[in-house]
Amino acid sequence: MEAIGDGSCFFHCVLAAMNKDGYMHLSETEQKRITHTFRCDMGHELVDQKMTGGFSNSDTVISTFCKSTKWANEKMIDKAAELLDVNIVFVNDSDHFSFHCSEKIEKRSKPLILILWVDEEHFNLICFRLVPHNEIAHAIVTGK
Repeated sequence: MEAIGDGSCFFHCVLAAMNKDGYMHLSETEQKRITHTFRCDMGHELVDQKMTGGFSNSDTVISTFCKSTKWANEKMIDKAAELLDVNIVFVNDSDHFSFHCSEKIEKRSKPLILILWVDEEHFNLICFRLVPHNEIAHAIVTGK
């Protein structure tokens, strides 16, 4: 599955991994709609739960998460992992396949979302590991 390249590819990967609201079975138009709603709701939830550390103020959190074309940066990825209570690891294919982990990577008891960062400009889902039995929910071959 190639993530939709509309500036929200990281959030598309997260929704595909969790298959939130049946994401994997929706049209591209519907996937874009629920992805925008999801990321904006996430910004509001971060403000509501006072999880805005690393951002200058609450308005910045809202404007950053609610702007569909704003690419996810490490700060946004860390906050998403913290709010969703998952581990997120992305592999940078441009840097000798270096690994980057969400800031508070936790023990293996949490679900894992593994994402490929293609040429430092696009995210694609690699796989999603559930717990407690470590089964793979999605394993997706990705490419450019």
